[in-house]
Amino acid sequence: RVLIGHGLSSDLSALQLEHPKERIIDTLHIPWREERRSLKYLAHVVLGEEIQQGTHSSIEDARVALRLFKQWQLSGIPKSRHETLRVHLTHEASRPLPEASRPLPASPLSPSAKAFCGGSGG
Repeated sequence: RVLIGHGLSSDLSALQLEHPKERIIDTLHIPWREERRSLKYLAHVVLGEEIQQGTHSSIEDARVALRLFKQWQLSGIPKSRHETLRVHLTHEASRPLPEASRPLPASPLSPSAKAFCGGSGG
């Protein structure tokens, strides 16, 4: 299984869990064009969404991290080791998700967000 999230090393450490590094995709370490990489900031700039507006939701964070990764895949940035996971992720994405984990609708990217991602953004 592939683990996708934002700032996963601290989460895994706090939970005292391990996962193979080659099967982790952490959106904190994706090479975005700017240094500021908080999940809230990336959601705003890349996806045009406002998150974490009150009570923290780990479900919302997980969904946003997945959408950030999918947007990054579409952006055309060189993907290094993440490219090898594309086939696996495509296969996993074709499987139905339980209702609680279904992703929220994708947001279209603004021209500034496309430039921020480094590609056309789709």
